Amino acid sequence: MKNKKKLFLILGIVCVVCTIISVAIAYFLSDCRSYCDKKAFYLSTSGYAAELGIEEFSAETIASVYGNPISTDRYQDAEYPNRVLVKHSYPLFDVLYLVTSGLDGVERLRFLQVVVLSSDIHFGVLNIGVGSSRTLVRAGYMFDEKLTRDEIAYESRDFPGAKEGFYGDHWWRVLFSYDNAGKVDSIAYTISPN
Repeated sequence: MKNKKKLFLILGIVCVVCTIISVAIAYFLSDCRSYCDKKAFYLSTSGYAAELGIEEFSAETIASVYGNPISTDRYQDAEYPNRVLVKHSYPLFDVLYLVTSGLDGVERLRFLQVVVLSSDIHFGVLNIGVGSSRTLVRAGYMFDEKLTRDEIAYESRDFPGAKEGFYGDHWWRVLFSYDNAGKVDSIAYTISPN
């Protein structure tokens, strides 16, 4: 009889330990999956690209659709002197790139963000764009995770007017700047800093 009680006690403890380990593994995997595969509710990355008439966010793709920029500014980041940025200005938007170079020494432009400045470009089913109200933006993005104040402050380094932002696909961000009347005056869609 004592051996049966010991056996049941040991089996019970093993079951509890196995359950705790299973829950911990499931929690870890779900946390990892949500970090690696974040999905936007309002509009996907490809949706933003499609609204701009491009297939992907790259210097080559943007240049093939829109041609040469009206102006190009190259400058060093004031906060990070080793970070060289290039801004291409087009009639409807600006594109910010990070200058990188590979082992071959050839400079490349790595996409960082597009800043929509024109009311001619709208995003998603609610047609959110420059001139949209803050209320419409919040209604459209209500199911997307909102950026914290610290995250917006961080993003303000490359988009100084950022007042509000939301996570997109794979930790990309959409940022909004508003005028005094609460209307969008520019929108930035920026790649994840990860």
